[in-house]
Amino acid sequence: MQHNNTKINPLEIDIKYLADLIVKIYERQHKFLNDQLAIHDDYINEFNMKNENKFYMYKDLKQTIHIGIGVNQLVDASQYNEWCLNSTAQKGLYMADFDGHTTGPFSEFTDHIWLPHVQFICIIDDSKVKIYAELSESMNAKHIEKILDYISKSLKSNDELSNYAALGTMKELDVAQYQQNVKQILKEIKQNHIEKTVIARQVEFKFNNLGVRKNAVLKNLVMSKDNNYHIWIENKGHCFISETPERLVRIEGEILYTNGVAGTLYGQNKNQQSLLEDEKNINEHNFVVKDIISGIEPYIKEDSIQVGAPKLLSNTHVHHIYTSIEAKLNQNEPIDIIQKMHPTPALGGVPTNKATSLMSTLEPFERHLYGAPIGIVSNQKECDIAVGIRSMMMDKKRAILYAGSGIVEGSSVQEEQKETLYKFKPMLTLLGAEKHVK
Repeated sequence: MQHNNTKINPLEIDIKYLADLIVKIYERQHKFLNDQLAIHDDYINEFNMKNENKFYMYKDLKQTIHIGIGVNQLVDASQYNEWCLNSTAQKGLYMADFDGHTTGPFSEFTDHIWLPHVQFICIIDDSKVKIYAELSESMNAKHIEKILDYISKSLKSNDELSNYAALGTMKELDVAQYQQNVKQILKEIKQNHIEKTVIARQVEFKFNNLGVRKNAVLKNLVMSKDNNYHIWIENKGHCFISETPERLVRIEGEILYTNGVAGTLYGQNKNQQSLLEDEKNINEHNFVVKDIISGIEPYIKEDSIQVGAPKLLSNTHVHHIYTSIEAKLNQNEPIDIIQKMHPTPALGGVPTNKATSLMSTLEPFERHLYGAPIGIVSNQKECDIAVGIRSMMMDKKRAILYAGSGIVEGSSVQEEQKETLYKFKPMLTLLGAEKHVK
């Protein structure tokens, strides 16, 4: 099935109401597809839309927010070029699976482009937000306009964000195994088998008997001031959430943008500039930049690549070394480029095959969407793809948080454990539980 790409007149609101608007859309997602569109009962029954619990929000570095409700069509990644030629649906959410497995609540989406029944695109401009809606065929634009009008009128100027205090318990999982994994990787590095491997670990946060208020967590995510991608994907009662600083690739026209993000300093009271002078972190960063350039070379015009000077990328909890990379494409195949670039050494290691093989042997869990490519692709062969780090998988009773670090010569078990613990803070902050990490 194809979209008819129906657009309705944009709604304009003040930016301070944006988070409230998104939460209200989220809360009413079932009513979009049921109560308010009851006139389309035959359509709803035919496509099994009743009680559909599928929702995404994707906020890119340009502060454009994409919101998708329901699933009108899943396009297999291998059918991307066919979709570009034959579909009028302009944009969808691309999701891959880091491990290449297809189990769990998001298995039906991995390595697919998710085309929603209704998509809202929020364009942020100074103090105003314009919200455009695109509908799949058979959806009624007048109903969507009425719902938007209802939501916009219900926004209150005094509706400030209230802190969500998550009463629960935090537990670091498999700590002894993680420590042993770091030691094993350092041994492999010393024996010159690899130069770097990224190893991840998990934290479990259990909610109290009241469970979690998802709308409060979503609002915290939208309101985050850090210069990150903000991702919320929900299916079958499970949410994958990420607040990630890492872009895999953005393609606009014939220009490819990517960046190297590696080398880490955590804590707010340290000399952040010292990160740019630290030999261990600089070496780790250079691994990443060199490998990214090698990965994109088959797709770019000769001598077109521009590599920026390393800079400091600072966010609330963690700081990184950042290098921008830009080039002109000689062939524009977004899905091929995404699959070729992933995983970068920032998520896998050097050399890639040996490092990721060691990683998969040592880690006691599958990564799935953690560290995976996630983002918006269009039928105009443009894309904006992030990497799902600083993330968690959440349901009503608990959240599993993920964090990893790059192990290179000079790494220590104690420092890597502290670094990963600090990398859990963005997700704990969304839960209102950052007090669990000092």
